[in-house]
Amino acid sequence: MPLNDYDKDLIEAMFRDNSNVEAVHKVVPHAARPTLYRMQQNVTNFGRVRKPPSALKRIGAPRKITPEMRDYAMLLLDHRNDLWEEELAFELWCEFGIQVSQPTISRMMKEERLSSKVNTRIASRQSLVEQALYEERLAELMTRGHEVNIDPMNMLLYLNESAASEKAMFRRRSWSAIGLPAFTRSELVSKVRCSVLPALDIHGYIPGSTLVVKGAVTQAMYEHWLETVVLP
Repeated sequence: MPLNDYDKDLIEAMFRDNSNVEAVHKVVPHAARPTLYRMQQNVTNFGRVRKPPSALKRIGAPRKITPEMRDYAMLLLDHRNDLWEEELAFELWCEFGIQVSQPTISRMMKEERLSSKVNTRIASRQSLVEQALYEERLAELMTRGHEVNIDPMNMLLYLNESAASEKAMFRRRSWSAIGLPAFTRSELVSKVRCSVLPALDIHGYIPGSTLVVKGAVTQAMYEHWLETVVLP
């Protein structure tokens, strides 16, 4: 039967009162004698039934990645989080002169609770200032609409362009035996690509406003559709 925290506190108090193993075993009969002897020695040496972490012997070889190397690696990832594990190992070798294997880097990343995920690219020209100015301008326009008894939510209109092509039906991945290439037989002919440009408000698509053309939408086509279809 394992010892709980109450048993350990009781055993520690009895050993501090200079009780011997026999006396403690009578009070806590489910404690193994070898365990009691070890606890008695720990109380004598360290004042507690368990050894402090500093007294525990480290098993295995010393870690190659020191705390300074770990902090340096995390600092690199703060500035560029798309580094490969091999690149991190190379950077540590250049900075500290210690060669670290890729599995060691992988274990470090798991200890730091970091994982490699599909990356989402954000435009470097994205400006929080311009976004704040847009939101301020939008709030001003919606306030004006509220002053003339127009529901501000009905003033919002969103335009979005998407494309559709038969090539999108082709699956990029397929199963095959290990060591053999994967392929799928299909007609290798030119596919038609269509551009779809809808207009939406808070109720959904605006009926009769969607523009569908073959190929890409040019600026002239977009302006003509906006002035003659959407705005009226």
